[in-house]
Amino acid sequence: MSKYSGKRIVLFKNRVGPSVKFSNTLVDTLQSVHIKYSRTCQFILTKDIIDTITEQDIDNCYIFMFQKLMTFHIHSPMNINLASNNKAVISNSIKILNCILSCIEKLNATCVVHCGSVGTNEQTIDNINSLNSEGWILLENSAGAGSQLGSTIEDLNYIMSNIVRPNTGLCIDTQHAYAAGVTKWNSYDESIDILDIYNSIGQIKLIHLNDSKSTFGSRVDSHEVIGRGHIWSDNNNYEGLAGIINWCTFHNVDIVEETSDSDDSISFIKYIRDMYL
Repeated sequence: MSKYSGKRIVLFKNRVGPSVKFSNTLVDTLQSVHIKYSRTCQFILTKDIIDTITEQDIDNCYIFMFQKLMTFHIHSPMNINLASNNKAVISNSIKILNCILSCIEKLNATCVVHCGSVGTNEQTIDNINSLNSEGWILLENSAGAGSQLGSTIEDLNYIMSNIVRPNTGLCIDTQHAYAAGVTKWNSYDESIDILDIYNSIGQIKLIHLNDSKSTFGSRVDSHEVIGRGHIWSDNNNYEGLAGIINWCTFHNVDIVEETSDSDDSISFIKYIRDMYL
């Protein structure tokens, strides 16, 4: 291990969190996560849920997050498609994203969205640039299944280079990068180098740290509990995982896992962090 080794931002220690279900209000959702001593999490907000969020809830959430040093990330609904040729789909996608971004623009939070499918990079760029709310939006790399956009570094670089909207960054999913054939996360330095490349394209503000049920380059989006999949079931690859964790520590980037066993995945992440870092 070399670059960043031994460097730690103290507040990061508990900013490894799960994907959870929304629970009544923003504050209730964060309180349920904080009980387990996590300082970050991710959840999906649908249009129906967004309509129930009040200004008072947002204000209460701001206070709670400040007191508990928390962040959170919203994953946009799966029916959003910024690359679509269908005007109704695009109109609905932009409307929902603007609502989400309006909810979080005062909070230490982000909204994660896929680059889209069955369309073009140019349409994704135009639609991102048309958003009129100021909250942070993060484009997530894809596994490249079917007509998904944003699976390659070249794709993401083209999209991000043409986005003029401020507060637009990246969320990097480790399983997607593996399935897309971008990286095997094999070594400490490989992990550091690939994240540096992504970060030069657009600011990384979140890592989706997932193992993979599918093989390298398969283009299949299939998450597995960390330590049980094709990426990290072999302990020879643990230094690659350590590289990701330490890169996030150095850059103060949150980690969220998206698997069927959050407790096991988060425990494994913390075990690797404590072992190597």
